[in-house]
This record gives sequence, structure tokens and C-alpha cells, in this order.
Amino acid sequence: MQAGFDSARMLSMLVYESDGELKNFDYMARVIVTQNPSIYAALLAPQGHVEYAYPAERMADCKVHFFQNPDWRDQAAFDSQHHFTRMLGPVGFRHDVQGLLIRQPVDLGNTKYPDQFWGFTVIAMNVDRLLERSRLTELTQHHFDYELSEVTDAGTETLARKVKGKFLEPVTVQTNMYGRTWQLQVEMENGWIFMPLLVVMTFVLLLVAVLVSMLRQNVIKLNQKNDMLERASNIDPLTQIYNRRGFEEAEREMFREAEHILLSVIDVNEFKSFNDLYGHAAGDELLKQLARELQELAVPFDGVAGRSGGDEFALLLPVTLAEGEQALQDFAQRAHSFTYAGRDYAFALSLGYAEYPEQASSSADLGRKADIAVYHAKLNREEHCCHYQANLASETRNKMGFNINDLTKGLPAGILVTYAMMKSSEILFANDELAHIAGYESGNEIVGKFWQDFIYEPDAPRVWQQARLMQENGTAEDSPERYYAYRIRRTDGRLCRVVAVGRIVHHAHFGDVFYVLFYRVDRLPAAFRAAQDEKK
Repeated sequence: MQAGFDSARMLSMLVYESDGELKNFDYMARVIVTQNPSIYAALLAPQGHVEYAYPAERMADCKVHFFQNPDWRDQAAFDSQHHFTRMLGPVGFRHDVQGLLIRQPVDLGNTKYPDQFWGFTVIAMNVDRLLERSRLTELTQHHFDYELSEVTDAGTETLARKVKGKFLEPVTVQTNMYGRTWQLQVEMENGWIFMPLLVVMTFVLLLVAVLVSMLRQNVIKLNQKNDMLERASNIDPLTQIYNRRGFEEAEREMFREAEHILLSVIDVNEFKSFNDLYGHAAGDELLKQLARELQELAVPFDGVAGRSGGDEFALLLPVTLAEGEQALQDFAQRAHSFTYAGRDYAFALSLGYAEYPEQASSSADLGRKADIAVYHAKLNREEHCCHYQANLASETRNKMGFNINDLTKGLPAGILVTYAMMKSSEILFANDELAHIAGYESGNEIVGKFWQDFIYEPDAPRVWQQARLMQENGTAEDSPERYYAYRIRRTDGRLCRVVAVGRIVHHAHFGDVFYVLFYRVDRLPAAFRAAQDEKK
């Protein structure tokens, strides 16, 4: 029975992590069914209707709509609203197989299922196999009849029975497990025979007590394992704070209890560049350090921190804006660093926050407005921190309408980013237009190469002289851009005349880098080309 509850929980986690797409259901269900002979079938019931089964041929046994079945619809409605796992049955399968159903509700809370409830995961158990594992059937080897049944308001419903005729004076024991009342009746075959009654009764009662004790131990182990599974399903394994699911559950609880809530969304600036430059191991340490800092920030306010995914985190504080705003601003603007493998690393954050109920009517509305605020903070990097305002919604949408891919594809010029190192200009970024100028198909083909290898050798001294002048001017914003013309050698050996303009900029992770725009001279206006020829 414990395996059934564990398996229903595993399937619910699979559905949750895949956002209800069911990509690996057959594989996971096959593992569940083949590893435990007590499991008859694994089922999925989107919106309460069983539509998927493994093995598939057992779908006919288990096809049911929980919200339409008159015996189960009220329980299904309660379970879906309160996230309650329930055992149903007994039910009859083919070939006189008696079964039980373990039903686990699944909540998603994404754009496809905005009201959160997705449906149920269901494990169908084979009662005969369960009894074999519980050793209840061994009573028959000692010439005892037995009947295991469920006690309900309507009477008793038999789950397993081995009786020749009718009971005369059975020993009856009742116990409560899994929220239901179970009754076990035991009697010797053909009634009690003549023997010292006390010895017989003692033996039977001891046997029944052992069985009940074993069942209770299983319940205790099941509860312990369920607690462990519940924690594992709510905790992010890398950072050891709440994952998206755990954070959403904590958020629902806070909305029930708190009068005021501040929700912050936190994003690591240039995290992809950090990973590319220092490696994913250092990036993981950054995320763990940020999680620790958020936990420290949350504790004094009885707040909750969670990782939404990737480098995005969230923080819930049950306080007013006046009580928590200064702490959020100080956190966003302070220096953040950590040490990994003997080296110090620094990183910066963007933080956006919104308040409930002053600015939002629900948790979903609050999350949407905190997202808008953090996007605004990222667009205005010098601010680090942004409190949601109504005018940000349209402003952020307008600014986020274009991304780096749109700009690099749309500009009619080559774009080059290299290290600002004399005669060692490794290419960090190049767009497709620059690649076409050099005779390549894609900018990705030349990233990692060295730009000095593309410069026509007789023009190289003049190019390095211009680069040296740029370095002397430094990275000040008012330093003049330098225009210079030279030739580059294409992959087919031909030369291509270009005009370049660039400046040096200091990057947080890459240090000083050249940002350069290239124009093909043969595509420039005639007047511009004439002016360039006069300068020569």
C-alpha cells in the first residue's frame, strides 16, 4: 500500500515538472508497474477524467470521470480544492480482480491551467497481491476463515474473504487507517472446535494483534516517507530553498494569514555571461550564495525565499511597504560577492517589488506587477531596485519589444566585440552581417577567433595605431569615437574595404572591450566614399 501512495506522488511530480505535457508518462508508469506486483495500473485523469493508462489494455477497467461518478464526485471536488490524497474502493477489475484506487490531486498554476488544478494521478492496486504481501492469507494455512471489509455509514463492504459458509462466532477487530475504518473477522473453519477456549482465543488475538501492529507500522513508515517526499518536492536541490511549487504553497498560506505582503522578484545581472566566462560550477555557487543572502533577509520579517527557475528568485515579506522597502533597496544596491576555488567573485542584482493589497488584488496580480518592476530595473541598470508603478506597464512593454537578436539581425552594419588587448583581439561577439563581410555564413563561426587574423597585413600598423589612441583615451563616456578605414581578407582570398568606428567600454566580467561597427565601403553613399578618398 505504501508503494501505491509513493507512486501516485511520483506521477504527480512528473506532471507538475512537465507543466502537464506528459512527455515521459509511459516510461515512468512502466517503471512503477513492473517494480511492484501489487500495482495493477498507473492512470492519469486530466480534469478528473481518466484518459491515460499503463498498461494501456487496462484502460477499460479503470476509465472513469471522478467529477461525474455519483459515488465519488463530492469527494473529488473536496480533494481538488484541498489537495487531499484519497483511497477509493474496493472496485472490481477484469478476471474477478478486486482493487483499490489511490488518487492524488495535481496543481500547476501556469498559463495553460490558470486556476491551478490540473487533474489527478491514480494508482490502481491489486487487493489479492496486497494481501499476499501482508501475509493475511497465511491464516488459511492454519485452518482459519477470515473476512476483511470496510465499515461505512451504509454498512460493510467486503474487500477480501475466505469463508466456508457463514461465520458463527468470529473474533472481530476494527482499526482506522488512511482515513477509513477497516474490520477483520477471524474464525476457525466450521466454527470453534473443542479445545481450551482461552488458548485458542489468545492465539487468535495475538495473531490479529500482530497483523494490526504490522499495518500500523506501515502507516507510520508511509507518513514518514510522505513527509520526506513532500519536502523533496518543494525544495530546490541546488540552493536548498523553496522551488516554484514550494514557494507557491507558502504564498497561498501567507495570503490566507497576512494583511500586507511585499513580493520581490530578483534577477542576477549578466548571469549568462558569468556562466560563459567562469563556468557553470562558479555559476551554481553564485546561485547558492544568493539563496543564503535571501534567507538571511527573510528571517527577521518571517518571510519566505524561493527560486523560480534559472537565475530568478522571489521573496515574500508579510509587511507593509514602509516596513520593508528600505531593506529591499539596501539589499539590491549593496555589493554581493562570494569565494569559490580560492577566487573572489562579484555579482549584481536587479530587484522589482510590489505590495498587496495596495497595488494588487490577488497573488497572480501581485506576481505580474513585481515582474514588470524587475524588468524596469534591468532596463535601468543603474537603479538596481524598482517599486512597481502603474506607468511602468506600458513603458516596460515598449522597451522590451526589441531584444539583442532583433538589433544584431536588423542593423545594416557589422558588429564586433573583442578584448581590448593589443594584437590579441579575441572575438567575443560578431553578428551575421560582419560574418558575411568576412566570407562566413554566421557570426558564431568566427567567435573565438582573433580579429588581427582578418586584417590585411599592410594595413595592420595603421589599425593598431588607431587602437592605441583609443586605449589612451580610456573608457570615459565622452571619449571620441575613432573612424578609420582598412581592408580585411575574406575566406575566398579577396580583399574587402571597410570603414570602422569604435570605442572601448569596461564590462563587469570581461574587463575592457572594443565595441566596433563596420560598414562596407562599396555600399556607402558616393559622397561619403569621396570624402574618405580625399582624406587619403
